[in-house]
Amino acid sequence: MKRAYALFLLVLLASSGLQRLHAAQPPNGAEQEETDELDPRTGFPVIKNKPFPIFTQGVTYAMVTRIEDMEKYNRSNFVRQDHLIGAFFAMQSVNMRPVNSMLRVSVYYPFLHTFNGMEQFPKQVILYAFDLFAGPMIQTDMWKYVRLNFAGGLHYMYQLSDEYHLNYLGGALVVGTELPIARHWTIVNNGTVTLDYPNLGTNQKVQPFSFAWQYQLELGFRYSKKNSNRYSYIHHLEGWLPREKNLERRILSLEAGVKKSIVRKHNKLEAKRQRMEAREAARAQEPAAEDEEPPEAQGTGAEESLDTAQAQEQENEEILEAEQPQETAPDAPEPEAQDEDESVEDAQDTSEDSSDQN
Repeated sequence: MKRAYALFLLVLLASSGLQRLHAAQPPNGAEQEETDELDPRTGFPVIKNKPFPIFTQGVTYAMVTRIEDMEKYNRSNFVRQDHLIGAFFAMQSVNMRPVNSMLRVSVYYPFLHTFNGMEQFPKQVILYAFDLFAGPMIQTDMWKYVRLNFAGGLHYMYQLSDEYHLNYLGGALVVGTELPIARHWTIVNNGTVTLDYPNLGTNQKVQPFSFAWQYQLELGFRYSKKNSNRYSYIHHLEGWLPREKNLERRILSLEAGVKKSIVRKHNKLEAKRQRMEAREAARAQEPAAEDEEPPEAQGTGAEESLDTAQAQEQENEEILEAEQPQETAPDAPEPEAQDEDESVEDAQDTSEDSSDQN
């Protein structure tokens, strides 16, 4: 009996040492803690990943063993065993530094009783028990697809039997696995071993037990939206991936789009540059007279000024044409001189005709 207690204490000390070692090596390093942002109100570092609880429920089985030491009577020990089945509900913390914690409550109904291997039939029908466990927990994983949980802490159990109200108090070790089935669904399997002191109830004076232990098995599930599984067996698609993966994919797609737009703009600028070079080459081949003409790059303002100058010149020409008939008006008698010449020529013609007749 003493050896069993000593062995159990050694196991508890080893688990506490592992927890301290885990706490002494924070995942982000001590240098990062110094550079954390401080809250202006409290002066403490800002909590970026806030802690939150997750809940697990399922069915459980337990076997309770109580032993009475009968060495002083030169007889074999009395061994009483109770087999119980029930349900459990567990709450676990996430993002709680340095280690997370677990609180578990179980409710049992005994369905089999034995004394030294012989089945015993209870006199009462309504018999029950409930179990409580609380302690810190260390988590690790195997290739991201199987998570391992190790916990150690206090254990308490109350059991109603035919004879007594039994109260157990001691320590427990929990070893479990978590299987991420889907993004929000996880299957939890835990095994628990406890070593208790069973003489805190009504049996402590009438029938004290030397020591007691328990084996517990749990099969449960957990559904959580906040603590989603980054790696899971099914639904490992882009639509089912956590926010971090979706953001990474979106960032990559944005980078690819930016690269494509840059390439398109570069191609457009290159084509424009080639067209400009072709135009300059064509201009260089034109005659020198054409080169002296005002360039097209002078803008629409120069063209408009040329148009207005041409219009003004046309107006001046029209004015001059209108003024020319007024200046030639005094010279109008010229047609009369032409008439006199014609009359003289007619007189000559008549004189010639008269000489011909004579």
